[in-house]
Amino acid sequence: MKSLMIARRFSYLITIAISLVLIQGCSGGGGGGGGGTPPADPKYSIGGTVSGLNGTLVLKNKEEPNKEITGDGSYKIASELDDKTDYAVSIVSSPDTQKCTISNENGSVDGADVSNINVNCVTHQDASGIYTGTAELNTEPTKAMPTDFKGIIHSNRFYVFSSTENVLYDGVVTSITGSDLIANAKVYHDGVFKESVNVIGFVLSEDKITLTLNGAGVGSGTINLIYDDVYKVPATESRINTGMDEVNHWSGKTYTLKGEQGGGFLFDLLDMVDLVYGYEKPYLDPSCDYQDDTPGAFSLPDSTKNIYEFKEFPVLEVAGGCTYKGTGFNGFATVVNTGLGSDKGLWFVITNAEHSVFGVYDKP
Repeated sequence: MKSLMIARRFSYLITIAISLVLIQGCSGGGGGGGGGTPPADPKYSIGGTVSGLNGTLVLKNKEEPNKEITGDGSYKIASELDDKTDYAVSIVSSPDTQKCTISNENGSVDGADVSNINVNCVTHQDASGIYTGTAELNTEPTKAMPTDFKGIIHSNRFYVFSSTENVLYDGVVTSITGSDLIANAKVYHDGVFKESVNVIGFVLSEDKITLTLNGAGVGSGTINLIYDDVYKVPATESRINTGMDEVNHWSGKTYTLKGEQGGGFLFDLLDMVDLVYGYEKPYLDPSCDYQDDTPGAFSLPDSTKNIYEFKEFPVLEVAGGCTYKGTGFNGFATVVNTGLGSDKGLWFVITNAEHSVFGVYDKP
């Protein structure tokens, strides 16, 4: 009997021990890893798409390292951001020849990757060229709509003029951002300076340009010009040279404060003789002429472009009646094609902040 009680007591103790072991195992007692490590919080990226880039673009998100991008396509500027993290992406630098703008640059992560911080880059256009076109000028009582506008634009300087209106705009392009142009110009009407105006415009390189003037009368309106590839014909002395030939020189019409006058030009540029002679009336009886052999007064500023430049050029009185004589005239000439053939036309324009002189000539 005593042995039976001992056996039962022993069996009971073993049962308790086994139960304790099982309970301990189920509870993961002692930090024993049976339940695993809780998952980490998710991380998110921010970025977007770059388009139109021609060069190197540098972006930055707050105080994080810069992100350099060299081509179009998708990008990520950060990839380990916590949910609800604020971001502020900015453009550190962009190509000198382009304007880059960014959209959706500020925000907070909201449980998903951000992929709409987009950058669009637009190449700055070049207004340089030879142009012809039309205009609508806000003259009174009716608008003037000349169809004979001509333009010479080089190194941010422009001369745009119409023979029928005897109007000339002498301006400087101050900036071109993408296709948007800003300039200022002096307005000359009938050979006399009238006012200075601000100009805004739209330009597509080697295609077209629109100029909108904010002045009054002929200083107000819109000019639409179309590019002529003759601008890229190299300037050479032989293209413009006539020698002192009284027959085969440039001749046509000159426009001054006295209106439309006969006129022409002779260029004797050979053998280092830099003589330019222009006249207002028939060659044998001029009242005004434009003559200079001072070094640098007439030059080719860029031999790859169809531009001939005048600097500090004088207008002289010859036989009385020259009402706009003076010094300090600056301007351009260019050789163009006409119905007479290639290189058969010459445009000439000079101003000195008081008066304008321009001419449209042919060469036999």
